[in-house]
Amino acid sequence: MKTTTFPSATILVVDDNAGSAKTLRFVLSAEGYHADCVGSAAEALERARAAQYDVALIDINLRDGSGLDLLSDLKAQQADLIAIVVTGHASTENSIDAINRGASGYVQKPVEAQQLLSLLRSGLERKWLQEENARMVRRLRLVHSIGATATLGLDPEVTLQDTISLVTALLDFEAGAIWRGSGVGGELELMASVGLSPELDAHCRRHVSSVAKDIRADRSLRERPWFDVIEEVEEGAAARFLRLVPLRGQEGISGWMAVGGLDAQPSQTEEAEVLGAVAGQVGVAMENMMLYENLRVAHQRLQQAQAQLVQSEKLSALGGFISGIAHEINNPLMAIVGYSELLAQGDGGEDTPELADRIFRQAQRCARIVQSVSIFARAHRAGTAEVALNAILMAAAETAAHNRPPEAEIELRLSPDLKPVTGDPDAFRQAFVNIINNAYQSLDGQGTGKVTVATQAANRGVLVEVSDTGPGIPEHVLPKVFDPFFTTKGVGHAPGLGLSVAHGIVQAHGGHIQAGNRPEGGARITVFLPEAGTGPPADQPPELARAHRDPLLADLSVARLNG
Repeated sequence: MKTTTFPSATILVVDDNAGSAKTLRFVLSAEGYHADCVGSAAEALERARAAQYDVALIDINLRDGSGLDLLSDLKAQQADLIAIVVTGHASTENSIDAINRGASGYVQKPVEAQQLLSLLRSGLERKWLQEENARMVRRLRLVHSIGATATLGLDPEVTLQDTISLVTALLDFEAGAIWRGSGVGGELELMASVGLSPELDAHCRRHVSSVAKDIRADRSLRERPWFDVIEEVEEGAAARFLRLVPLRGQEGISGWMAVGGLDAQPSQTEEAEVLGAVAGQVGVAMENMMLYENLRVAHQRLQQAQAQLVQSEKLSALGGFISGIAHEINNPLMAIVGYSELLAQGDGGEDTPELADRIFRQAQRCARIVQSVSIFARAHRAGTAEVALNAILMAAAETAAHNRPPEAEIELRLSPDLKPVTGDPDAFRQAFVNIINNAYQSLDGQGTGKVTVATQAANRGVLVEVSDTGPGIPEHVLPKVFDPFFTTKGVGHAPGLGLSVAHGIVQAHGGHIQAGNRPEGGARITVFLPEAGTGPPADQPPELARAHRDPLLADLSVARLNG
């Protein structure tokens, strides 16, 4: 805090009595104040325009006008001027008028030195406190901004650049910088700077390295909030002042901050405690940003690993598919080659027609395999026709009938209240033929069994459920049942494209398809298709989830196609 006499204060004495003015200047100079004396209002205004004064002592009666009018003019030029009225003709009216015009005090001639000095000290102290309060408010706002910037930002470049800009503005330094790194055994990485020349950067790095080594060697320095460096740049020139601040986090020193400039004033160094508080926030922010960067890199690596895994799974699936297709085609091809050789050698005899028929059937088998692959590879496009789904399901059941096990039966439970759906009827029939065939395959080797096809109206759509009384779908298999080329039948059976094709067709028409198990045993495939004119739902319809808990049995027309 400044001394009570405020020796740096400058005072303008306005008095047309030379003797009085001289006495006032002597008293003020003895207290360490600088005083200028003028004898008129005009001279006073001219001096006030040329230089800024802290205090004006004004005689109320001047030869060229009223001291009170001069008081108003001076306050208009400089609102924070401390004005004290001096008069030999005191009156209550003049005193009140002077106070109303902004005077800080009122002194009667002959002037009592102690009274005048007391008024001066009081006025200067009040002015200094107002200025200090304004500085503190500004400082706190800046500290708050720095804290918010340092702790809330995750972009290192933007956050640290804003922080060092605010710090240098707060402390009125020419330059500042933030580096990442402990300063020992590693290169400092410049993260942000203001007014930092390459030469000053090199000086700062050299001093940071030296201080970091001292901290490492001397434990007593580890809690020190800052380190000041004053060095002479050129002989006879101003000295360079640097304040080096370690940025500490939970794991130790994570970086350094430096502020400085040429010929730094002592008043600048008084901000050290504020700088220390800011450094703590920046240190924690630096650690947070390093953690964020590490997480970002780890996330990027994880994404790359996931992409590689997905690609690996695709290649594995493609390899399995090709292997299955090759085996499927090789079997009939080997038979065709063998039968053809017998015919070519003339060894068929009476069995020649039978051999020709076998060649034909094996060729048909190859054609079916190629057709299945072609259907899967073909892009599924949604049609625009209005389709009665019950009719499609009856046709699909008839088409799939030749794949039904001898002792199995199929039951259609079709609701009469269905609204039409929009799509390609042939694609829908293909999808449901595949789903029904999949249900038949689950009954192979069981003797008797049953497949049920049920429909039900849903909110803005239609639900179809195909269930069977087979063994059900193992839990570990459920997530894969719609994957291309996936099959549980092994090589030599269906290539595992039926449900995948159905899945593609349903999705192409804006629908949803799910696989699950019935509580009483057996599997079921549930399909939702939006009714005509409604468009696809944004999310899975709730009816589809409920259909996996409750079978579609209410208000259905039952038909059995078992003949």
